[in-house]
Amino acid sequence: MFSGATDILQARWVASMETPPQRDGAVAVDARSGRIVQVGSAAELLRAYPDCRRWDYPSAVLTPGLVNAHTHLELSNQQRDESFGGSLAQWLIQRVRNLRDPAAQTPRVIAAAALTGARQSAGFGVSCVGDISRQFQCTRAALASGPLRVVSFGEVVSLGRGGVDWPQRVDEILAAAPTDWMIPGISPHAPYTVDAETYAQVIGQARKLERPWTTHLAESADERPFLFERTGPLMDLWAAAGGLDQPFTPFADGPIHLLARRGILAGGLLAHVNYCDDGEMQALAAAGAAVVYCPRTHQYFAHPPHRFERMLQLGINVCLGTDSLASSPDLDLTEEMRLVRRQAPQLSAQSIWHMATAHGAAALGLTGRAGVLRPGAWADIAVFTLPIPAADPLETLLRQPAQKVALWVNGKLLESR
Repeated sequence: MFSGATDILQARWVASMETPPQRDGAVAVDARSGRIVQVGSAAELLRAYPDCRRWDYPSAVLTPGLVNAHTHLELSNQQRDESFGGSLAQWLIQRVRNLRDPAAQTPRVIAAAALTGARQSAGFGVSCVGDISRQFQCTRAALASGPLRVVSFGEVVSLGRGGVDWPQRVDEILAAAPTDWMIPGISPHAPYTVDAETYAQVIGQARKLERPWTTHLAESADERPFLFERTGPLMDLWAAAGGLDQPFTPFADGPIHLLARRGILAGGLLAHVNYCDDGEMQALAAAGAAVVYCPRTHQYFAHPPHRFERMLQLGINVCLGTDSLASSPDLDLTEEMRLVRRQAPQLSAQSIWHMATAHGAAALGLTGRAGVLRPGAWADIAVFTLPIPAADPLETLLRQPAQKVALWVNGKLLESR
């Protein structure tokens, strides 16, 4: 068997996410295509590829590159206010004021922030992100060739005085052709910034073009009174943003049912879903929607406990995100997993790791390509050193700080330390 262009990565453990972690495992990578060709025991693969280049990580576990399904890389030049104790609406008002600073909104500043976030993500073993971007032209240009794979969700807002020409913006957001590095998607922001009719049209266009979409949904308890009476703190947000003067149809049943009754939820990636009763959860399950939970941001805003465990029980695809550096201390997805472990001690370690790998890949439309180590998948591989000898390496990394020692993306060593 010719193997001159094959790299063999071997480690104490290999966690493919398809089977339990394998002791003394290895992954064979075709360096020309950047794809995985085989996963198995180190001894077996070294015999099969005698001319390989060998990379040995004797005290580490190989996992798929992590998938951060919800972040805002263009906000990576911001820092969360640790003294903040207000509501989401108050936090958003601060963001609106920041956006009015022209020096913070130049293409150069935005591109630099996106690259900063991408590099920090890679430093924590993340190889793929779902990135929400208002300034999508700048972020896409900056990230088009790596270092991460990016599903880039250009953001749409339709409410408010002086709003953008959203039909033209939708065309611009979805016009680019997908590549292995950059997949264009779209994000109608939230039910308190986008009317239901615009939601239906934007997502209909995304479905027609077979492009991914995401939205912020049920992030705040204030969404329900806003939809029903145009009252509450979200009206203060609109006052800060310049006013809200469109007529509206009152809707009493909250944001999840608003989208469910229009057939909008199916195939969507729903960010946060912090406020969700049993009936709304059934609607999510029936629609086959995915939910991305951002544990540390959720904790920052002091929301009530998230119902991700019940969602998982109902078969809802729950994945993990960090949100942005304006609400999270860093972009370390392993810290999000550790918080989930503390919140749900009965969940298996593999289930939690699935939320940061295979579940995120499925939510972004990348099943079989990202979030898993299998033949034909992208050779995106994170290498984490094990702080102590481990019988279960995934559980160990959920209870001990993870030291990422290397990240391979597309079959190439991206970072090592």
